[in-house]
Amino acid sequence: ILLVLTSHRTDCFDICLKCLEQNTDLTVFEKIYIMANDLTPEHMQLASGFAKRHSNAIVVDFRPRGWVPLMQAQDVVLSRHKNTVMVKIDEDVFVMPGWLQGLVKAYKYVAGRGCGLVSALVPNNQVGRLLLHNAFCEAFPDYNADDLHAVSMSKNTEYPVWLWKKFMQGKLDFSWDGLLNGLKPQKITSYLSINCILVDPQFLECILPFDGST
Repeated sequence: ILLVLTSHRTDCFDICLKCLEQNTDLTVFEKIYIMANDLTPEHMQLASGFAKRHSNAIVVDFRPRGWVPLMQAQDVVLSRHKNTVMVKIDEDVFVMPGWLQGLVKAYKYVAGRGCGLVSALVPNNQVGRLLLHNAFCEAFPDYNADDLHAVSMSKNTEYPVWLWKKFMQGKLDFSWDGLLNGLKPQKITSYLSINCILVDPQFLECILPFDGST
């Protein structure tokens, strides 16, 4: 199943859905849930339009806005799919060709090794920037010269703009022959960003429900 979380970024959500439709065979999902947290009418129209275009898509309308209502809504949805692999993305994730195949391939590689959660490499978050730092320094002199990595992600307005420009110029080649060439495993000492993840049923069983009782 696929969960798409959306609440307030109508502009991002519009791009998110377009990228999903352009770069994904959406029929592979048993269900697609648009988790619609207190949307404006314009925002809801985007969600409803997507559901009309795809017979396996459902809009889950819940409120008020916030983490607690979101956790409760996810509990209800995931309780219906206890034996199903879940993929979850946020409204500001713009997927690229092969994204789902990459998640599934990585999951199959680690599934027998006690790993039940796989995260995509998202360059526009703290962990993604950390993993790509050396590659960016080598490939883009302006990245290092402008000190784009010195400011924490939550307060950094320049890095996302720089990243978007590189993307639009076709310079972000996230392949093993491109920017990922030579990338070595690195220990993540802060937290795992869950903007785009795949989670298996065993992992979900360990962490559900999200209401704090587990």
